[in-house]
Amino acid sequence: ENGDYRDILALAGSPMELLEMIQSSGFQRQDQWQVQLQAQIQNRARVFLKSTFLMAEQVRQAHIEPIEDIEATLELMLTEYGDQAKICVLPQGPLTIPYVQESER
Repeated sequence: ENGDYRDILALAGSPMELLEMIQSSGFQRQDQWQVQLQAQIQNRARVFLKSTFLMAEQVRQAHIEPIEDIEATLELMLTEYGDQAKICVLPQGPLTIPYVQESER
């Protein structure tokens, strides 16, 4: 196993705490940029993960919400946030690069 990603995630209890820790004076660890990007996203949006390779507890340790059924989760989010909710599904996870297109007014 290489890198500090998992170890850094374990140092704090929430994405906000992770950001505060990473931005504190003197904090410097390999892979902190990955944790920082993840925490920045999680401070703006809920993040879910369906994985056949990771146990639900491993996903939770990464401060991500594990799910079993993508369609059911989408329906739940639309019910909770309304039909105008902005939802992004990344079928290949970190191998996907999403682009946001501005809507015409």
